[in-house]
Amino acid sequence: LDDFGTGYSSLGYLRRLPIDRVKIDRCFVADAGTTEGRDLLAAIIALCSKMKIGCIAEGVEDIGQLNILKDLGCKGFQGYFFSKPLPPVEIFAWLANRNASVSNSLIGSTKQLTQRS
Repeated sequence: LDDFGTGYSSLGYLRRLPIDRVKIDRCFVADAGTTEGRDLLAAIIALCSKMKIGCIAEGVEDIGQLNILKDLGCKGFQGYFFSKPLPPVEIFAWLANRNASVSNSLIGSTKQLTQRS
């Protein structure tokens, strides 16, 4: 269920339709820095968890939002913090670059730990 919490994505759909995940609308993620915004995100994430529905937060723009969402128990993320929208033909190259970066970071961390020992 896309754009959960806005427009035509009412709570009733969670009961009536075979929904397996919701995508929290970016307007809620944008308010993650406020108490009210965090409380609302926490409620949506808890509802999804209780109903055993996957939950993806869209519009994640920075590390602060990501950390708040992780602390609230969200496990799925989408937004410019990770990447701009890509055409299908570019996704594999992006994934290869990302995996290489992660591998290099891990190798660098391991070398630093080894050198300290």
